[in-house]
Amino acid sequence: MVRSGVVASIGVLFALVSSGCTEDGPTLSDVAPMFERDAPEIFEDLVERTARNPDGATIVDDGTSDVACADGQVKREFEGSFPIQDEPDLDDKLDLYTSVVWSELSRRSYEGNWPPNQADAVDLRELTTTNADETIRFTVRFAGKPTPSLTFLGETNCLRP
Repeated sequence: MVRSGVVASIGVLFALVSSGCTEDGPTLSDVAPMFERDAPEIFEDLVERTARNPDGATIVDDGTSDVACADGQVKREFEGSFPIQDEPDLDDKLDLYTSVVWSELSRRSYEGNWPPNQADAVDLRELTTTNADETIRFTVRFAGKPTPSLTFLGETNCLRP
């Protein structure tokens, strides 16, 4: 009886270690492939759907390099931006673009809170979404002034390498 308990314990421990799920949670090696796939794909989709001029899109950080955190942990960051269409009723356009972004992120199983429609006087929209285990976060900022633009930010949590 004791022997079968030991064998079962060893089997559970082996399964946890081999799957990368230890008591400390996932590592950056576990999370980075999803981040490196999703961040540029989502950004490119947003460029195609909302950019005034797709050639005006810039990527400041492509999310493929480790960024040091405290205690020897690391994370990944993505940042890209581009100008969006300028419209006479910018508020309606920002509301529309917020819907486009939300659907794109939701389609890829990122969750967050739907921001409320804003008053005409507000020229900034921001929404943040995370994956199911909250190890990846994407933030989208629409600015109406001085030049209407979208900034797409991605970040993993600080994790063990």
